[in-house]
Amino acid sequence: MNRSLREVVDALARAGALVDAPPPDQLPDITGLTADARRLERGMLFCAVRGAVQDGHTFVADAAARGAAAALVEARQPVPIPQILVRNGRRAAAIAAEAWYRRPAARLQVIGVTGTNGKTTSRWRFRRTASIRAAWRDSCFARPSSPT
Repeated sequence: MNRSLREVVDALARAGALVDAPPPDQLPDITGLTADARRLERGMLFCAVRGAVQDGHTFVADAAARGAAAALVEARQPVPIPQILVRNGRRAAAIAAEAWYRRPAARLQVIGVTGTNGKTTSRWRFRRTASIRAAWRDSCFARPSSPT
C-alpha cells in the first residue's frame, strides 16, 4: 500500500510539530513507516527517535542505504533522501503513525469501569453479555435461510 508522504507532512504541520519539509512535489510516496532501521523495507519513512539508550539519528544513514524513501529527523543528516525536520521526533513519529494508519483511535469504542468495588465483576458481566449478544446476532443472521 502506497500513500503520499504529503499526508504525513500535512498532519505534522496541523499539529505544530513540523519545522521544515521539502516542497510537496518532492515528497515521495511511502509504503509504511518505522523507527527501527533493522525492520525498514524499501520505500518506508524512517522515524529517527531519540531514546534513553540509542539515538535514532545514528541509524539514518543505514536506513537510507536500506532503501528508506525519507527520514523524519530533529536535525538534518548527511544523507541523500528527503528529510522532514521536526521539533520532537517521538511526538512526530506518533503523529506520523496516526496519519499513516488514518486515525485508528477515532474508530475505537472504549468503555471505562471505575469505582472502589465491583470493577472486575462489572467487567466480567459486560464481557459475558457482549459475547452472548454477538453469538446470538451471528447465529441469527449468518444462518442460511431454510426453503419454505
